[in-house]
Amino acid sequence: MAARTAGRERARERMEELAREGGWRLDEEMREVRGVGRLREKWRWSFTPAGAREQLVLFNHGEEDGPADQEVRAAILESEYGRGLYYASKVSRGREIGSHPILAPHHSTADGNP
Repeated sequence: MAARTAGRERARERMEELAREGGWRLDEEMREVRGVGRLREKWRWSFTPAGAREQLVLFNHGEEDGPADQEVRAAILESEYGRGLYYASKVSRGREIGSHPILAPHHSTADGNP
């Protein structure tokens, strides 16, 4: 259990580092999307830095023709088992967190972990 907790802490620190480098911050709680259909709109999703081994998974809450309102939803990071997907924020039980193939069909659990 201690090793698992330490791994989550290392992942959190690395996510914060990547987010800071890109000018984002990590929210404590994942933001509401205002409609599950928005999760299916491909233009809202991006990975940064593009092509890198470790990436942030961003979701754009803004309008297609408006300014970006990006949220860090997850990160793809190195782990002791290879690359892993780590959620960036806690989520409420039952809330849809993403329909991008890398996130779907995951649903949240009480502690925010799949």
